[in-house]
Amino acid sequence: MEHSLEGVKLKVARTAEHLDALGAEASAYLDSSPYEVVGKSQADDDTLLVCKVHRHPPLRLGVLLGDFLHNLRSSLDHLAWQLVLADGGTPGRKTAFPILLKKGSKPLKIAGGVSAKAADLVECLQPYNNMSGSPREHPLFILSRLNIIDKHREFNIVVLNVSDMLQADLLTEDGTEIYMTLQVLSNVGKDKPITDGAVIGKSPFPGRRQRIGVESALGLQEMKEAGPFESLSVGTIAEQLLDYVRDVVMPEFEQFF
Repeated sequence: MEHSLEGVKLKVARTAEHLDALGAEASAYLDSSPYEVVGKSQADDDTLLVCKVHRHPPLRLGVLLGDFLHNLRSSLDHLAWQLVLADGGTPGRKTAFPILLKKGSKPLKIAGGVSAKAADLVECLQPYNNMSGSPREHPLFILSRLNIIDKHREFNIVVLNVSDMLQADLLTEDGTEIYMTLQVLSNVGKDKPITDGAVIGKSPFPGRRQRIGVESALGLQEMKEAGPFESLSVGTIAEQLLDYVRDVVMPEFEQFF
């Protein structure tokens, strides 16, 4: 059987298409005004600014994210298969690209066998060899963990507030707009989900017409299980995983084909 990286590269390219589809639908959701900030008058004449959620992120976004993760993780297993063929071996049911959080007592192997140089590269790319942070911060560990989560349950995608300031437009009686920024209350501060009924601030002009905007992005609560980056948007996480596999991992193995 001929060995080649072409099929692996096509699988990675298909992963990028999944990311484009995810990004398009995520943007369509956020552009549909799924939530708003409304004023709520109090007995002491204060006006609280309260989040009102009209539509939660659709489940389909989690399905698209799962497709992206599965395809990207699978591309690494396809790479392992081709590495076995390149070394003259016979890949089989257990042939896969290992992703390990801890170093084992035995040398790392790929079922079917790969060259010593290829095995060394695979070992160097393991999360437990992460030189820039903890093993849980390594892109391959995050990819593996999120892919496993998706196999068993739906992702919990939420709308994150990504700024510690509110964007306010005060509408005066003559129709003039006055732009200002307001501080977000700490209980729903930056990088926290926007929940229905959450009080995020106080209006400096009670009784006046005003529009309040919150800068937002889609977040993934499962990042608490996979890594320390729960404040990152879904799009940012996915882009970083794709970039790492496509631009860091794959070029390392070009020499074997």
